[in-house]
Amino acid sequence: MIFYHTPVTQQSLGLAESSLGVLSSRGEAAVCFFFTLSGFLITYLLLREQGAAGTIDVGRFYFRRVCRIWPLYFTIALVGLLCYVVFAAIGGAAADAARLGARHPIQYAPLALVLFVAFLPNLMISLYPMGAVLAPLWSIGVEEQFYLAWAPAVKHLQKFIPLVCAVVIAIMLVAFHANAEGRFPGWTADFVNTMKFHYLAAGALAAWIAARHREALMGLPIFSNRGLQLGLAILVVDFYGFDFLGGWVKDHAGATAAADFNELRQLALYPWLLLTVSMNARNLLRFETPWLDHFGKISYGIYMYHIIVLYLVAGVFKLAWPSQASFVLYTIIFYAAAIGLTLAIAHLSYTRFERRFLQMKDYRLGWRPKLSIAKIESAS
Repeated sequence: MIFYHTPVTQQSLGLAESSLGVLSSRGEAAVCFFFTLSGFLITYLLLREQGAAGTIDVGRFYFRRVCRIWPLYFTIALVGLLCYVVFAAIGGAAADAARLGARHPIQYAPLALVLFVAFLPNLMISLYPMGAVLAPLWSIGVEEQFYLAWAPAVKHLQKFIPLVCAVVIAIMLVAFHANAEGRFPGWTADFVNTMKFHYLAAGALAAWIAARHREALMGLPIFSNRGLQLGLAILVVDFYGFDFLGGWVKDHAGATAAADFNELRQLALYPWLLLTVSMNARNLLRFETPWLDHFGKISYGIYMYHIIVLYLVAGVFKLAWPSQASFVLYTIIFYAAAIGLTLAIAHLSYTRFERRFLQMKDYRLGWRPKLSIAKIESAS
């Protein structure tokens, strides 16, 4: 996300734009990957809880989501709303947009706070132009909307999970195809574009298959054959680094077909990548290191804080960076500062703020649950 938002932030504040090519256009795709990852992890843990305890404690699931998501979500929402309202009050909407590097006046309605509290920031961002600091919240809203219904569904409809996931994926693919053709008017087009439920469903479907048929799944050629693994890994690298394949489809079949291909490509590659990294003993890709584990723990903070950090770094560069300096040096130092400061703030947020709430996750209303997550994860 830092690579995606850096050139946008630089351009909006009048700085030289240091794009990294295709990588700088993959911000939305990165969010789609994390949707898939989230659907996979949450569903897999729910199924393991069902297998170990014989049931799923839906209330405890919700409480764990509250402890993980709400503190940082509401912190960023309140800080962002207060900052933008203050800027708008001082200088008006046009000045607000200029100060914050927005390409349009930032607008708010009395409904804004209600939408954020109700975890509908994706509707907010579709209805009203708003500042970039609040923009990451849309994806958190989509996740929470999905999980509000998903835990009860996994508990009561386990046998039908593949069918439910397939229906969700099919409906959303039809909707995205229609959106690519311009079938949705006005704000509804933006709203439909935020409805990434098919990625959450794809991750959930992969988790269900892995939980029920792991050995058979890992015996498939895409997991057992290293040549096929390498080919799929190359497709992932092409998508994020070059997009030769996507460009060819667009040139030969048009923009709508390229948009459809883009959705299908991600829906195929992301579950495979998650399964092969997490479960495949013959996997070519190895990522088990302590620092990557910690990176995973602070990834939520990285996502939530990175735009604030980018504006801070861009502000410093706008004031202090000499215009005649090397562009290469400028690019290297800008990215290093943005990445380093984001990681530092996310680390501090996790260790000093978020972890206090995470320690509450195994408790609900002051009582210990019948089966702890540690026992669930050690089962099977």
